Amino acid sequence: MLGRKLIFLTKYLKMKRYLFICIAALLAASCVKEEPVAIEKLLTRHTWKADQIRTQFSSGVYEFYKRGGSNNIANYDSDSLRFNLDNTGYFLSQGRVMTTTWEFTSSQKDKLRMTINFPEGAEQLNWENISVTTNQLQYVQYPAQTNKYLASCIRVPN
Repeated sequence: MLGRKLIFLTKYLKMKRYLFICIAALLAASCVKEEPVAIEKLLTRHTWKADQIRTQFSSGVYEFYKRGGSNNIANYDSDSLRFNLDNTGYFLSQGRVMTTTWEFTSSQKDKLRMTINFPEGAEQLNWENISVTTNQLQYVQYPAQTNKYLASCIRVPN
């Protein structure tokens, strides 16, 4: 009888030790924090197509675009942006490809200035309130030289 109790006690202690190791491993794994991905890496990971753009012009005209929407006032179906880590990129629109340069203008990297080199001349754009994840790029845009418009933009990967 004593032999059986000893075997049972030994198995019980082994199971308890195994359970303790499993719980400790789970706790250790849950404490591992993911490193935040630098905004530059998120921004340059994809080519970004327009998903939703709301524009208010200084003339009072309002435009709205939603990819796949049936009541769009504007058409940005061919509009895409590509950012490169060397602060260059390109803008695709209506079959044209224009080179770009860009740089963050705030230490928090929530503002940037982009220059798009259109055939008719370069245009500088300001972006503010930038929020970027692996699946979405969101920002407010306005031209640097004039106050022609203010746009709220959401882009998604191509």
